[in-house]
Amino acid sequence: MRTPGESDSSAAHAKSSNLPAIVPERSRDGSSVSWPARIAFGLGSYAEGIKSGAFSYFLLFYYNQALGLSGSLAGTALAVALVIDAVTDPMVGSISDRHRSRMGRRHPFMYGSALPFAVVFYLLFVPPDGLGEAALFAWLLAFSVATRVALTFYSVPHMTLGAELTPDYDERTTLASVRSFLGIAGGVSVILGGFTFFFGDDGQLDRANYPAFALTAGIAMVLTIVASAAGTHAYIPRLPKAPAIQVRFSAMRLVRELRQALELPPFRFLVSSMIANAAVMGVLATLATYILTFFWRLEGLVLGAQLAIGMGGGIFGALIASPVAARLGSKRNAKILGMLWFAVFGSLMVNLRLLGLAPEDGDPWLLPMMMTGSFVGGWGMGLISVLGSAMIADVTDEHERVHGGRQEGIYYSAISFVGKATSGLGTLLAGIAIDLVGLDPNAEPATVPASVIDGLGIVYGPCVLAMILIPIALLWGYDIDRKRHEAIRREIAEARASQL
Repeated sequence: MRTPGESDSSAAHAKSSNLPAIVPERSRDGSSVSWPARIAFGLGSYAEGIKSGAFSYFLLFYYNQALGLSGSLAGTALAVALVIDAVTDPMVGSISDRHRSRMGRRHPFMYGSALPFAVVFYLLFVPPDGLGEAALFAWLLAFSVATRVALTFYSVPHMTLGAELTPDYDERTTLASVRSFLGIAGGVSVILGGFTFFFGDDGQLDRANYPAFALTAGIAMVLTIVASAAGTHAYIPRLPKAPAIQVRFSAMRLVRELRQALELPPFRFLVSSMIANAAVMGVLATLATYILTFFWRLEGLVLGAQLAIGMGGGIFGALIASPVAARLGSKRNAKILGMLWFAVFGSLMVNLRLLGLAPEDGDPWLLPMMMTGSFVGGWGMGLISVLGSAMIADVTDEHERVHGGRQEGIYYSAISFVGKATSGLGTLLAGIAIDLVGLDPNAEPATVPASVIDGLGIVYGPCVLAMILIPIALLWGYDIDRKRHEAIRREIAEARASQL
């Protein structure tokens, strides 16, 4: 039976070459992927958004302020977990690239990872009572590693679908926009849900509130992962197949595949920029709860709303990513705009307070100004998340042009790694900064010295603005725009035709 969007000729070509057809049959609206399938694909990122929101806004704060672990130790545990995870991302990408089954290369991993991912995420937030500092550090390290590895087995195969469902330059941006929209929605839901049902009135300082929070989040993650896999299941027959000749997985083969990927200049510049930008975004995300709790003295649902409205701005940014990229002439230019926009507006109110230009506490204009700044700053976050994924999809075509064959898993493992780096590398820097400015564990907001509060503001404001220049400079070397991508696709079509 013909699958959605598949023509007889495209199916035959895909079967013979183990590659997606250049021009799949298009529906009445000109797309090759139906909107229900687009939404199902994007829904898979809802679970990742829940995890990212919990890691970025709650995890370090929980272990530091509710459990009493020092910021440096908590940040170190999360950074070590990230280093371990750096190995599993490309490994899972390589394994899934060559996996053969009746459900194709990607879907078996998506279905199989859902429950383990939710279970270890829950255990991360329920360490046994009475643990000393060393044991608490070990628990955080062990279950943050387990959570990251379980997520890898889902997120890498899932993200590759963004390149495999369609080869179209613009439709890939649409898929990335839907994915980013729903990923940010997952982050918004975990923040608003957290402060509405579990952390009202400084409840984020009480460890007893976290188990129910983690259980609820875990159930939501299982449901959305399974729904995403099921909603794209019908497209399995038209997706690229694993090579007919199977080669056993080996570390040397993985190294060769990574070397091939890094031989492509656009990939080197893109992934290095994304890692540097992840550090900036991670610092902003991890310190956001601290800034709102100690710098602005917000609490409960007002604090949660302030966090969520910034992510709501990210949803708007995701929706406008495609037209912004078209207007600026390339995805690279739009991503640079997004990075600069997010850093400037995300830290704007803190910088104004440090300069003595923000309204005083209690002023009726203060909260509306803070929310407006967060929402506008979130536009940049939406641009960043959409365009990074869409740019990687275009790099996978360059890989086929240069090396022959397709290895989307290797490239999308980079996106998976960068997403985790946001809550790993950034969390490490934030944890060190918390200790350097002198903020004690279990601190009461009303008793924190002004010098400590100003120190938090300096890290969140001026330091972030200086840091953002690094990823912007690195991204400038990425040179795949629409014109070049069209040339790449023509070369691929000619090479495939010559093999028939």
